[in-house]
Formats: sequence, C-alpha cells, structure tokens
Amino acid sequence: MKNSLLKIYTLVVGIIFAGTLIYFGGGLTYEHFQNNLNSATINFYAKISFCIILFFTALTLVMICLVAKNGIVDDTEDIPEPKDQVTDDEIHLNDVVEENEPDISEENSLETDDISKEDQLVSENVEPEDEELLEDIMDDIMDVCDSDEMPELLTPSIPKPVSDETTNFDGTQPKGLYDEKTGICWESYLNSRLENELIRASASEYDLVCFVFRLENVERSSEKGKEICTFLADEFQFKDLVFEYKNDCVVGVKTNYSIDDAINYSEKLYNHIEGMLDEGENIFIGISSRTIRMVSAERLLKEAEQAMLHAVEDEDSNIIAFRANAEKYMEMMNK
Repeated sequence: MKNSLLKIYTLVVGIIFAGTLIYFGGGLTYEHFQNNLNSATINFYAKISFCIILFFTALTLVMICLVAKNGIVDDTEDIPEPKDQVTDDEIHLNDVVEENEPDISEENSLETDDISKEDQLVSENVEPEDEELLEDIMDDIMDVCDSDEMPELLTPSIPKPVSDETTNFDGTQPKGLYDEKTGICWESYLNSRLENELIRASASEYDLVCFVFRLENVERSSEKGKEICTFLADEFQFKDLVFEYKNDCVVGVKTNYSIDDAINYSEKLYNHIEGMLDEGENIFIGISSRTIRMVSAERLLKEAEQAMLHAVEDEDSNIIAFRANAEKYMEMMNK
C-alpha cells in the first residue's frame, strides 16, 4: 500500500511540475499577445512558478528522507501467505498422479529378464572349447587383479636429446655466448650468426663486410690478446659480432658498410693495435664484402681469410681487401 502511494505521489509531482512550466510559458505568451509583457509581468509569473516548484521540491526531499530512513518499501499484500494445511482435493490430486506413474520395479524386472535371455542365447552359440578358453582368460585376469604386483606398462622409449656437437677449432665445447678468456664470442657461433646477418642484409639490400684479424705471436688468452679482443669488441657495432677464429685469428662483422669504408676503418684499427704490440708481434687484416651478391657465410669467410693470407705474404701492406666485380657477377646472374 505504501509503495502505491509513493508511485501516486511521484506522478502527481510530475504533473504539477509540467503544469507549472505550462502555466509559466502560457502566461507569458498570453501577456505577449495582450501587449502587456514587461519585466513586472515576467517577475510575477516567475515568482509564482518558483514558489510552486520550491514547495514540491522540499516535499519531495522530505519523502526521500523518509524512504531512506525506513528502507525500501515493498508491496507485501499481493504475496500469498504460505499454507499450513493441505486440502483434501490436493491430496486426491497427488494420489491420481502417483497412480499414473509407471512401476519402476516392473521395468527393472523386464530388463533383467531380457538380459538373462540374451545371456542364454550367447551361451548356446558358444562352443565348449570356446567356453574353456574364456574361463582360462577370466582366471588369468582375476589372478592378475588379486596379485599385489601390477604388470609393467609398456611405454614407448623417449629418444634422448641430440647433444650439441658444435665445437671450437681447438675441440672445446662452448659455454655460453662469450669466452671468459677472451671476452668475445665462441667460434662455433660464427657461421650461423654470419649466415643470419647475410640473409638480413639481402632482405634489406645493404652491404656487409667481414674482417679477419690474425694476431702473429700473440695468444688470445694472454693479457695483451684479451686487451686486443676487448678493443675490437668495443669498436664494432655489436659485441656479439666479434668471434674467435682458429688459433690466432679474430673475425669481425660490420653491417651496412661498403668495402671502401671497411678499408679506411681497418687502417684505423691497425694503427691502434700496432701501438699495443711489441717487437716480433704483428697483425694482418683481410677484408671481404657481400657487394650485392647472394653469397654464403662460408664463402664470405673464405674470401676474407684468403685476403688475410695474401696480406701475410705481402711485404708492403698488412691490409688486403677482396673486391668482387659487381658487373661480372650481374652478368653471370643474368645468364
């Protein structure tokens, strides 16, 4: 009941608000057509409308406070009360429903009769020899189930992981990416990393240069050799592009570099390393570049190594670069 009164009150307030707006607008419109519209008339209608709205606003706030204090009001009159007693008609109705339900026990008995008949048919079709064989199999199964030891499960053998057979030139297995003695990458990572850089260079259409530094009478694991390796690792773009190579060589890879830039760069490196060497020690540099060719890592490394060997034999220069003929290469590719 209270909830219904609240709905009626809300409807009445809405109607009065709407009527007030109509009164205000209609009154001003009427005065406008009567040529009596002035500031005094507007103030009169505005005051009356404001008073009406203010009154019902205050009344609405009071109603909201009462509802908030007493909680949400629900209509409980429409909810039927629970019945403590059941009438005779309802009891009779339940009896009728129970009489119409099928007897489950009868169905179960029919199912068991059907199963027994099927078993009889199966037993009639089985020969005596087959019956003895089936009994033996069942006895074996029961023996296995009764025994404490369970049969071993046949599981497929899992192949062992293939060991990394990649070794360095001296036969040692690499541990991590960098050698602790020299501070640069192991030789075993050279071919794969160089091949990846060549693929990236071909896709991006930029050049790539391979340097081979041979340290004569200088061991890489010595203090001086480690200092030279650290210097080369700092000078190249990335530390993981400087590798050990054979017993006395270091390989460096420079990306986005032309052969002419590589020659000038190698002269700078040679002058710095030469100042670190003593009498009887020397350094030779061989250079090779991709030069728009589709060349493999082994081929590029072999070219740089051959250039380094020519530098060893040449008495005039310790730096020799292998320059591929791009025009002949293009002619060969076109053929």
